[in-house]
Amino acid sequence: MSRRNGKAGPAGRTAGQGSSAAMFAAIFVAAALGGGGVAGYYKYHSSSTGSAGVAPAAAVETAAEAATTLVRIDNLMANLSPGSRARMVRVSVVVPLNPAASTRPIEGVEDALREAFLTHLRALEAGDLEGAQAIQRLKDSLLARARDVVGRNAVKEVLIRDFVVN
Repeated sequence: MSRRNGKAGPAGRTAGQGSSAAMFAAIFVAAALGGGGVAGYYKYHSSSTGSAGVAPAAAVETAAEAATTLVRIDNLMANLSPGSRARMVRVSVVVPLNPAASTRPIEGVEDALREAFLTHLRALEAGDLEGAQAIQRLKDSLLARARDVVGRNAVKEVLIRDFVVN
């Protein structure tokens, strides 16, 4: 019903109902257009290069990742130190390596990493490989040895593919 004379307008709606629906639709359309405009602005300006011709950060990271070489070392097996309950450990790892930052030629890296990792594994005891944090401690210690062998900036992480204590 209409507020002034108490009569209903067309289709049974009052004058107040029709104008509030139109106002809601206008606000919704304005918000959608404004949000799309802001998103488009940021997308356009973040994907273009700067005035100095500097490439965006994502392109620089992609170029650095493309230069990464994966060094895969399977079945590192070592006897644990004497007196340990377990007698043997077997580990397979992958080392993502940036050859440009390496202090050693890429041809000899796998053998040097294998030697450094085996030397470390032989010094471990069974207690070093038990518990919830054992894998993380092992990864951290292998990462430190890999950085010593090939250079601090050449290795960012060591990925453990297989880990068995027997």
